[in-house]
Amino acid sequence: MYLSRVIPHRLEILIRLFLLGENGLVMASCYTCKQRKVRCEGAPQVPGNDSHPEPRCVNCQRLGFQCRWQVPTAGEDYTPPPKRRRAPGRRRVVSSHNDHELPQQQLTVTRDVQQSDAGPATLMTGSDSTTGQLLDETLDLFGGFLFGTDFGSVSGGFDLNSAGEGLDFVPLPAVDNDMLQDLNLSTPLPDWPAPSSADALSKTPPYSGSDTVDPDGSHSSIDPNNRRLIQHYLDVMKGYAKVDDHAKDDNNLFISAFTRSLYFPPLFHAILAFSASHLAMEDESYANQANAFVTLAGRSFETFRCAETCQVDGLLSALFVRVKTVHMVGGSVDTFLSLISAAADIVSTKRDELALDTEPSLTRRIIVRLAILDARATYHRIGRGQLVHLIQEIPAFSALFARHLAWSTSTGALFNLLRADILRMKVAELDTRLHAQMENEFVTETPIRTIEVKSLYDDIEYEIDQWNGQMGQRMDISTDIVPGDEVLSSLAFGYNIVLSALHSALVYLYSVYPLPSFNLERSISVVLQCQLRISNDPSRATSPSSILPSSIFMVGLMTNDPVHRHWILQLLKTGERWGVYVKKARQLLEAMLREPGQPDIRDMMDRVTGRFVI
Repeated sequence: MYLSRVIPHRLEILIRLFLLGENGLVMASCYTCKQRKVRCEGAPQVPGNDSHPEPRCVNCQRLGFQCRWQVPTAGEDYTPPPKRRRAPGRRRVVSSHNDHELPQQQLTVTRDVQQSDAGPATLMTGSDSTTGQLLDETLDLFGGFLFGTDFGSVSGGFDLNSAGEGLDFVPLPAVDNDMLQDLNLSTPLPDWPAPSSADALSKTPPYSGSDTVDPDGSHSSIDPNNRRLIQHYLDVMKGYAKVDDHAKDDNNLFISAFTRSLYFPPLFHAILAFSASHLAMEDESYANQANAFVTLAGRSFETFRCAETCQVDGLLSALFVRVKTVHMVGGSVDTFLSLISAAADIVSTKRDELALDTEPSLTRRIIVRLAILDARATYHRIGRGQLVHLIQEIPAFSALFARHLAWSTSTGALFNLLRADILRMKVAELDTRLHAQMENEFVTETPIRTIEVKSLYDDIEYEIDQWNGQMGQRMDISTDIVPGDEVLSSLAFGYNIVLSALHSALVYLYSVYPLPSFNLERSISVVLQCQLRISNDPSRATSPSSILPSSIFMVGLMTNDPVHRHWILQLLKTGERWGVYVKKARQLLEAMLREPGQPDIRDMMDRVTGRFVI
């Protein structure tokens, strides 16, 4: 767990020094860091500076150690800090003493990337058993971030960081932690491992855009053209760390994602495409660069997809970032669904392995995040839920689809958020069936009966009761009063996003098939209260987790209170900086409210914004 907190911050400093070029300064080392045998991440202030009476380096400040820049005098009361523990992965490699030792590759950050004459290498080095160890070590970086649990606890298969309905952190392919431990600024960036399939490489033509790619399509470089994108990624994503299920000053997984992406071109290009697309929302001059990296991400993905030795978690990570990019820019639904289809194809080929996977794995975690996006794409009869239907057949994901789940077997808000999205997906399927019956001149399937709709209402209500019961044992949920400027704990934040999703499912169902016995105003009120609590959280004011677009869109459409509608439209207006899809949601809602009667959402999309995923 030490690595998961310290390494990403070290990486950020090293990457920022690299981005400064030759003007970066070399920092002195404090006595405390020397004793701990770690690289010091700060320089002492000038003695006598009243503004900084007690200089502390970044390491000591973060870990709470006494930071000293002078050797303690004899007889002085001084408690030495604990020395740094070695990484578990390194202990295993050192203790094994086997003859098949991994090559010691080093992750480096330099001003110019050197290209070597080394031949193609496989994506993962070493035997299958070694690869499994590396995956386990990588999972250690993400395990334990449960709602209301300590970092040392054992995580389950769906115990993931929650990001509400905003931008999730990027799942990462397996990379040896030893590579991250030996950072320096003097050695060249290692060549990206190339796929072993020569046929796959020959099918991918070279690209001559803003990024540099060798003729085989397997190499790239960090140059002035994309250095701005990397800097933007580090600056912007640092705010997204607040949506993670841990303290805001702890490990930033977005920065870790960038570092690991240096070893996998599809993910690296996807990250650059995301960054350029984000910049293009305010500066159109980045649009061409964004399109170029989107193309490059697709080409490198197809190249590595054909490689026999390529790891599934790396491919799915790259797909996840690309899907999030399409979602953020309110892009083509066809592109969105084609990426989901590619993920489903990869999962389908590994179905047997996943069926036997009883332990948490990075692949399963990435699949869950992709499934959330796939489920949301089904709203308003847009998507098909291809990936969700596929994982329903895999035993490892069976708990997600259990009608009445034994709640003792599930932990973490993201697991329950996906269950809520699956329920909203069932409402969307009901919506699709109803429209098909109304459009067909002859009845071609069994008509939808009220008892079936009532059963879906009951299922959602049951899920709400179970969620309230589970969380009521861990926090106070008895009050409806929304305090101002209160920083929500990760536990409280997770409770609100799941509760909002469940009640918005009821609102969505009422818009599709209203029942007189259902209390619509109650669910509208709960969604608004959840959004208000999150909006009042100052720690989330600068992150996309400050808004729940899909939930408040449905409430804005169904409420009759003009004050509520005005507030929701203002929230969506403020949240447009998080993505074009938020802007389109506001424009769509305004158009729907101007239209007399109750127009169809998908039809209004076709007329106003084009189809997109809210």
